[in-house]
Amino acid sequence: MLPVFGQCVASCVPADVFRWGCVSTRWRDRWQREDVWLPAFHVDFSQRRIGERGAQAVASRIPPGVTSLSLNFAGCGIGEGGARAVAERVPAGLTHLSLNFENCDIEEAGARAVAEKLPAGLTQLSLDFRYCWIGDGGARPS
Repeated sequence: MLPVFGQCVASCVPADVFRWGCVSTRWRDRWQREDVWLPAFHVDFSQRRIGERGAQAVASRIPPGVTSLSLNFAGCGIGEGGARAVAERVPAGLTHLSLNFENCDIEEAGARAVAEKLPAGLTQLSLDFRYCWIGDGGARPS
């Protein structure tokens, strides 16, 4: 399962993964601020069965000001609800977007939710829905 989010670095990496021994309190505080890590938010949860709730937790941590977003949920089983949660949090100002939903139990409604939330200003887009149950209806926004 997805670890509990506590004090975080880059909105999703627990701060205790870093060794702070030789780092001043001022620098540590600076590195834990979200704006240091903008404009990119890249996370790989591939093959970790985080499910819908895990995807919702990750989506809630997407900073609104990022311009580059890459989320790899391959094999995570996030389902329709997870895809919708991610779609709802895609920032409008994105220029680069990569979403890997390979083998995530997503059907047409989830794919449609993602398609409807794609920002107009994208210059680079990568969507992977391999091994999902998407027919022709999920390939187009309604």
